[in-house]
Amino acid sequence: MGQAAKPPELLGLQVLQLFKTLHRTRQQVFKNDVRALEAARIKINEEFKSNKSETSPKKIEELMKIGSDVELLLRTSVIQGIHTDHNTLNLVLSGASGAGWRAMGRGGALSPVCAHSFLTIAAVLLTPFFSSHEENGY
Repeated sequence: MGQAAKPPELLGLQVLQLFKTLHRTRQQVFKNDVRALEAARIKINEEFKSNKSETSPKKIEELMKIGSDVELLLRTSVIQGIHTDHNTLNLVLSGASGAGWRAMGRGGALSPVCAHSFLTIAAVLLTPFFSSHEENGY
């Protein structure tokens, strides 16, 4: 047998809670990066606004699962690169990703090969997201 449908009021509260959680995570993960903060704010707001009229509890729960997965990914997998000079990129590992590196005894410092691999993966994953915002000057 399937699960009983949640009352619409409860779903609405859970959607609002997810919205707020995503914005708090965005603020924490992209702290001190105005461009990324703004791009993430716009994307979160657009996604919620585009699904605002959804009435199917099943579809709402599917969308909430996607939102929760995105929040977890942001919180645990984002690495920020900060240019300190022409040849140096300082990587800031936050959340579980930073804890994982410290647990492996690296203290958050990555070798050039490892840093390059991370940046290549990040570039591939984030290019579609950020290229869509370049048109808007972000």
